[in-house]
Amino acid sequence: MRVARTGNQEAKELLTERARVLGEAVALLRDLLNPDELVVGGQAFTEYPEAMEQVEAAFVGRSVLAPRDLRVTVFGNRVQEAGAGLCRLVGFMPIR
Repeated sequence: MRVARTGNQEAKELLTERARVLGEAVALLRDLLNPDELVVGGQAFTEYPEAMEQVEAAFVGRSVLAPRDLRVTVFGNRVQEAGAGLCRLVGFMPIR
């Protein structure tokens, strides 16, 4: 990412391609699961926000469902820590 930001065209193209693939993957999961909210997280989204436009374009182009907003987590690059904490807390909840 640092190299792409310095102007390296190969690095930019690689990150753009990754953004396209991630956007299409999110669209396929959305079409399969049809969640109420779409929030993406992880360094692929948070550490290179320059590619979010490509992620969103690929998402819109691949999804067959009605348009829906795609949001990036507010946890930034700490989303894995938050997820790990949440998984641990779920262990304390009674199963019904």
